[in-house]
Amino acid sequence: VLQWTIGLTAVAAAVDFLRALPENARYVLHLNGLTDLAERFVPFAAEGFGWMIPALVGFGAGLLIGKLKKADR
Repeated sequence: VLQWTIGLTAVAAAVDFLRALPENARYVLHLNGLTDLAERFVPFAAEGFGWMIPALVGFGAGLLIGKLKKADR
C-alpha cells in the first residue's frame, strides 16, 4: 500500500513543484504546457493540492493489489 501511495504522490508532487517554479523559469524550461495541462485535468492542482487525488488512488490501488495477492495464497 505504501509503495503505491508514495509512488503516485511523488509523481503528482513533482508536477506541483514544477508548477510552483517562478514564471521565468517555467518559460525557459518550456514547462508552461505541462503545468497548464496539470491544472486543467488534475483536481485541486490549481490550489496546490494536485497530489491529493493521486495519493488516494495509490492508496486504493495498494489496498486492492494487496487483497488480490493475499487471495492468491
